[in-house]
Amino acid sequence: MFGSVLKELCKCKVKDIINLLWKKVCAQVLPAISDQVGTEVGIDHYLWKKITAKKSKNARKDGFINFVDKVLFLRDDSRVIKLDITCDIYYDVDRLDAWLIVAARRHVEEVNLVWNPKEPTELTPLVFTPSSGISKFKFMPNRYYDSYLQLPNSLCLAPMLKSLHLESCKLPKGNSKGEMTLQCSILKNLTIIDCEHGDLKLIDIYIPGLRNLVVENVKDDRNGSCKLKIRTRKLESITLSGCMYQHYSLEYLTSLVCAKFGWLRGCMQAQSLIQVLEGLRHAKLLELFGLSLEPQDMEDQLLNGLLYLRCLKLTHWSNCSCIRTLLNLLRSSRFIETLVVELNQDDKAEEWEEELFPNMFRKLKVAEVRNLKGCDNDLKFLHLLLMNATQLEKLTITMVPWGRQMMLAELGRRIQSLPRASSSITILLF
Repeated sequence: MFGSVLKELCKCKVKDIINLLWKKVCAQVLPAISDQVGTEVGIDHYLWKKITAKKSKNARKDGFINFVDKVLFLRDDSRVIKLDITCDIYYDVDRLDAWLIVAARRHVEEVNLVWNPKEPTELTPLVFTPSSGISKFKFMPNRYYDSYLQLPNSLCLAPMLKSLHLESCKLPKGNSKGEMTLQCSILKNLTIIDCEHGDLKLIDIYIPGLRNLVVENVKDDRNGSCKLKIRTRKLESITLSGCMYQHYSLEYLTSLVCAKFGWLRGCMQAQSLIQVLEGLRHAKLLELFGLSLEPQDMEDQLLNGLLYLRCLKLTHWSNCSCIRTLLNLLRSSRFIETLVVELNQDDKAEEWEEELFPNMFRKLKVAEVRNLKGCDNDLKFLHLLLMNATQLEKLTITMVPWGRQMMLAELGRRIQSLPRASSSITILLF
């Protein structure tokens, strides 16, 4: 063993030598501590950079607890930078709270907790107090079902948090009116996935420095009676997907670069879509997916204009009996340079009308049309696109999987015969 180690040491710098020696020592010593506990330990400049403790299926509970205790309750100057805890349904809630409190007091920077408490449990509020050093916190259950973990109200004002990821847990209860306001002053990244809203009537995200936001509600009955309010001037990326909130209020999103919005169940009123798009109007890239709109005319509800938009994606649409809605959206995006659209039309779909297309696609350079069936209405859309896109350089067309080989040659011939406004266009058909 030592001969091979010496050969490796000769090739290393001082810092690498320390790391290599530490790994070799851990490989020999740690298995003797507990053969039931898997650990991964690294060191950099004599500081502990990462500690991971994982309880395996057959691990003894006491061995797991004692090992974590030994690491967290060290009395020397060792610094724990990151703490990962992954365990099954765990009964000793007080011990877990003690670990998190010690982690906060020892200024552990990152905590990742994967856990399913057996019964309803509230996380200790001391984790998110001003004295805590935790800047990154992530919670998620280690099973497909939900967790009983209730988050404390102290989370809403956590002054040290820079990154927060919450999945399948219970959001803070908020004030007596059912209003929860997140005001973490230096938070940059926020992710909320399938969390129970309880009796919350309003979630107000008021974090001036927030850069990235993801809110997903795939499961039913989580947020239907709750309103969502977002006020973040520096927000650059936002994803809102899943079941609809009762009302959306998106204010001051003047720094938006990328925005994604989609919903799953039921039809959405055109006015509700306009309400959301007005809040996302500063985005340069906008993706709308999973749409199922009410087939109503938006002629009198035209958007003010998505003047900053350069890339528009319309994917996974549930129906296409709302062509006028789409046309009004495209008309409001007259400066887009890239367009991706899926044509999920049925036999009862409205037809594309030529008189509704003037002055559209004047800046368009790249287009992708997916799920083409080859019906007359699909070809009419391509015809109007090619006739109006004077600067179009590349058009990619993807057909539906079924019957592709039979229709490919015929469809290619029909597309080649369509007139086009651009003289330097490349068309790819798959």
